[in-house]
Amino acid sequence: MARTLRLKAAAVAMAAALGAHTAVAADLDAEIAREAGIQTVEFGSGWYLRGDIGTLHGAGETFFPGGGTTSLYGPAFGETVSLNAGIGYIFNDHFRMDVTLSNADGFAFDGVSSPSACGSIYTGECYYESEGSVSFMKLEANAYVNLGAHGAIRPYVGAGAGLARVTWDDYSSRLFCVLDPGEDCSIAAHSGGPGQEVWYSVTPTTSRNSSMIATVALMAGFDYRLSEKWVADFGYKYTHGFDVGWNTGDHEAEIDNVDMHEFRVGLRYEIW
Repeated sequence: MARTLRLKAAAVAMAAALGAHTAVAADLDAEIAREAGIQTVEFGSGWYLRGDIGTLHGAGETFFPGGGTTSLYGPAFGETVSLNAGIGYIFNDHFRMDVTLSNADGFAFDGVSSPSACGSIYTGECYYESEGSVSFMKLEANAYVNLGAHGAIRPYVGAGAGLARVTWDDYSSRLFCVLDPGEDCSIAAHSGGPGQEVWYSVTPTTSRNSSMIATVALMAGFDYRLSEKWVADFGYKYTHGFDVGWNTGDHEAEIDNVDMHEFRVGLRYEIW
């Protein structure tokens, strides 16, 4: 019995000695690094929440499948605010990923389709004049690579891909006809002139629709550690949205190659 107690006491003493040795070794390593001028920065790994606010600028092309002229007006910097929220995971000091949900609106467009025959007994031409606004709700998966630490600042680059729900709001399509002299048009109100009569439909057709498109994105920026849990993020994000259309006929506008540029500032809360 006494021998057993002595063995247990020896084991406890050995474990305590090993623990003390490990702690002293760690302290010595840190002291050596400081004396050598090596700055050690520790960052945790685990889950984080993020939220961003920014200013958005967009540009792109619109067209009618059957021909015509259209223009897409993106918001200027400072005119439209972008909002973003997400959750991510830090794998190590060099790599992290997150999933974000963001909203972009403020796009407007207008245009006039190419002419088509009025049909029936009329020999003139008809056009569609369309206008409306477009908003994007994006769900994206993003990956980031840290480019080293400079004190509390870490620059990074990233890339992402996802889906965007494109909503066409207040889409208005107004039909007007250019008729040959002396002709009439039962669907229009008269506003003609000598030699040629022009007839416009009285009430535009207004509707709303939405569809899904694929997006890709590139990011660059830097973050600044505020505390153990909080990190400020300053960055630029470029997003490209692939083709999307109203998809109801040659007289309905489509959008092609939308580019969105965002300058954002945000916060990350690390919850590991």
